[in-house]
Amino acid sequence: MKNHSLTLDAHLLLVDDEPHIRKTLFKILDKNTPHTIKMAEDGQDGFEKWEAAHASDIPYDLIVVDLRMPRMDGETLIQEIRKNDSDVALIVLTGHGQLNDAYALLKEYQISDFLNKPLQSPLQLLFSVENALEKRRLKQELQRLNADKDKFFSIISHDLRNPLSGLMGYAELMVYRGHTYPPEKIQEHADNILSAAKNINNLLENLLHWSRIQTGRITYQPTVVDLYQEAKNTVLLYQANAEEKDIILLSTIEPSITAYADRNMVDMVIRNLVSNAIKFTDTGGAIKVLAEDKGTTVEVMVSDTGVGMHEEQIQSLFKIDVFQTTMGTNNEIGSGLGLILCREMVEQNNGTIWVESEPHRGTTFHVSLPKHADTE
Repeated sequence: MKNHSLTLDAHLLLVDDEPHIRKTLFKILDKNTPHTIKMAEDGQDGFEKWEAAHASDIPYDLIVVDLRMPRMDGETLIQEIRKNDSDVALIVLTGHGQLNDAYALLKEYQISDFLNKPLQSPLQLLFSVENALEKRRLKQELQRLNADKDKFFSIISHDLRNPLSGLMGYAELMVYRGHTYPPEKIQEHADNILSAAKNINNLLENLLHWSRIQTGRITYQPTVVDLYQEAKNTVLLYQANAEEKDIILLSTIEPSITAYADRNMVDMVIRNLVSNAIKFTDTGGAIKVLAEDKGTTVEVMVSDTGVGMHEEQIQSLFKIDVFQTTMGTNNEIGSGLGLILCREMVEQNNGTIWVESEPHRGTTFHVSLPKHADTE
């Protein structure tokens, strides 16, 4: 029976030209870990298997490589892998007289570990594999944290500074020249000040919620959520914003549709999606909030007739490491943080979020949530 107390299921590739060694490694790992394991009979075979997996949605997490093999030796295989894949963990198998070669590879190609053949104990292999996977996980977590930090500072330095500058500019005009303005000019500047203040408030609110999620300070409290009422509240909240652009904003969700989720998070998700739709919908457009019962799940949709997106834009949505500052149809500033917040909150509620869009043909965001407590 496999020991599932180890690192969650990873994809491993064992590359060695000696059949009995390949099979021994496979048996040890297959018996004692939950990992999915493939084998390659030499360096060329290993390269082809890595290349195919790297181009797919399921790349290898760790590769165990023998140094001396026909067709393509281990060092060449490692070099080829590292040209395009800095993420996969690598463990080198060495025989007698190969230690110097292994040491030389350790630093240059970010080798996690090396093992001498023959193995002294199955535990030696198990420890090395789990240690390499843990190092890889920590490296990925560090990269994510650095991306979060970079995104945070880019928002503070760029997206928050711009509306603040506008707010200060209009305020200075009112202070120094307001006494010379006619009433309609004063009203225009007052409206601009209010709009800038709302943008700042929305951004700060998203920053606050995002930081609370990152630090684990938001408590997940699932309950039965009345989606009809949540959508109705959001429509009322943003009706004035929609009317400013002559946009029709409505919800067609039936009173009977509910989801099992955290109510505050669902509220934040719907509000962010509606706010985003208003931002990127032209004057005279329309936005609908809909929901469909899918049996064990419920699907909430926010659909607009706005500017739409190209495939490249769609692929970069929800990614914290991609700079997403964009301008709305009335030059509203968007940081992309709201959509990242949506993704994280939806995932905390065991749901999924995706988008369908075409340039000049509008956008529909889909959110799938559990209907019942036992749905995952």
